[in-house]
Amino acid sequence: MSVEQVSFCINPNLTIILETTNEELKHFFEKKFKGLFNGSVDEEKHSTIYLIEKEKLEIADPQILREITIPEICVFNDNDFLIVRNKKKIQVPFSKIGIDKKLEIYFEQGFPKDWLRRLLDDILAFHVVGFDVSLFHGASLINKDLEIIIPAWRGTGKTNLALHLLINKGFSYKGEDQFFISVDKNSFVYTDACHVDYKHMDEFPSLKKKYSSLPFSLRSMIVKIALPFLPPTGEISEFIRRGLIKVFAPKVFVKMEEFIPDFKVSYEQPKKRLVFQLILRPSISDISIRPVELNRLVDRCIGGMQYEREDFYLAYYGWVYATGNRNTIVENIASYERTVLQEALDKANCYEIQIPYGYDWTKNYSKIEKIIENI
Repeated sequence: MSVEQVSFCINPNLTIILETTNEELKHFFEKKFKGLFNGSVDEEKHSTIYLIEKEKLEIADPQILREITIPEICVFNDNDFLIVRNKKKIQVPFSKIGIDKKLEIYFEQGFPKDWLRRLLDDILAFHVVGFDVSLFHGASLINKDLEIIIPAWRGTGKTNLALHLLINKGFSYKGEDQFFISVDKNSFVYTDACHVDYKHMDEFPSLKKKYSSLPFSLRSMIVKIALPFLPPTGEISEFIRRGLIKVFAPKVFVKMEEFIPDFKVSYEQPKKRLVFQLILRPSISDISIRPVELNRLVDRCIGGMQYEREDFYLAYYGWVYATGNRNTIVENIASYERTVLQEALDKANCYEIQIPYGYDWTKNYSKIEKIIENI
């Protein structure tokens, strides 16, 4: 098999280039990134990520810092580290993350494609912050001059609200789960693929066939039975809930255009921003909406709403604290990102939406729409 190179221009600030012999992997990345952006790039801020497949990656004198259930981490020199998954390796130059505009990441033939995607997301989160950009965990939708940003943990209704605004209220898409936002207040799409779970099947019948397999049915059943016994009453119970959902109820990865008529990706920049932070509260009986200060919202987004990144940082980047070879960008990720978000969201109207556990809050769309209309 010959090596094939495919290039994906994601937005004015980022291009991802994949070199692989694996047709399945190429198709996987095409589904996530193909056709997102055809405009001109920002030469000053633009960075390129290369994902390069190698037949074999060697470890020279590995120092295994920790072994965890998800991969093993092996630091093998002053500038790089290897992540080992199913005996296959991926090599990341941590000394260049957030510093060099060209970043080359090597992976062995047969490295699990889903892990490659997940690691790319998290490595990108570290990388782009060095260029005053955040890969933000939230939805981003725009209608004329108004952009709505929705940060939230999984299971609070972020996707439902985003899809409602896209389908019923004429909003265009920048992100359903992740998007880029910069200190100069520009926001850009990262992918036009959507992660949806079984709760969306009734509203979107075209998704049913994607959940018709026996493994998905059994996993969904386990979650439906177990979750009522684990209300999110604290950090520990919330962590267990997230782990249970991720393991037993994985989301299906679909192109938005597969089930949304007239789907549109927007690169327009807003004049006004509205932020709805969704928070699950088991101790309340009705939905409540109240203004929140920007600093408080940003602190929550760094410490909670970006939970995949925080978990990734603690578990996979443990070597940063165990060695003397530290990348300043990686070491100070929280303070860098806080600065980005404070600048990016400055002058935005910020609201906290508290949602009762187990409550069908979608009936309260009208309350949210009133705020939108008055901005």
